[in-house]
Amino acid sequence: MKKYVLFLPLLLTISAGPAGTQVSENTGPVQACSNAFAAPPNTGTAFRGAVRNDDYHFVAHIPAGLTAWTGTAESAPFHGFAISLDKDFESCIVFEVHIRIDEADAMKRPQKAKTISLGRAEGGQTRNALGAGANRLVNITTVFSFKQSDQIDDGYVLLIVPVKQLPDASNQYHAFLRGLKFGI
Repeated sequence: MKKYVLFLPLLLTISAGPAGTQVSENTGPVQACSNAFAAPPNTGTAFRGAVRNDDYHFVAHIPAGLTAWTGTAESAPFHGFAISLDKDFESCIVFEVHIRIDEADAMKRPQKAKTISLGRAEGGQTRNALGAGANRLVNITTVFSFKQSDQIDDGYVLLIVPVKQLPDASNQYHAFLRGLKFGI
């Protein structure tokens, strides 16, 4: 039996069982793309090409040939999207952004994170793997904060990918990060 737990920055699946729960310093026990995004694949508002959001002051470029989906109704507030990198939703990029309400909710940059700049947003990137053999998943997580004049926006960009798909998926993830700019 699986439980779904809301845990910033991710929606995580925690499985009970003899192996226990694997938790890394930055992401937690992500087992599949379907567990990292609350909505089913290909639901909500679709985005292709450039996505601009004036509330969060960013522009994001969806890699060519791919579609991002919000997973929510068009009238719902924007908080991000997921991009499936393959037809089976085994590899995905999850982008989440929100306004910081309380300082206790600030994104915590892991100590060993590589510094990343997304326009005027600053962040850190970590990489880790979960599982073994053919089921091994690699997670690359970039957490960020962007200070506007009247608010601070926090979020993350997460790549979940089976190790066998890592080279192509990693290239798409880093292309997405290069095209994500805050402070436009």
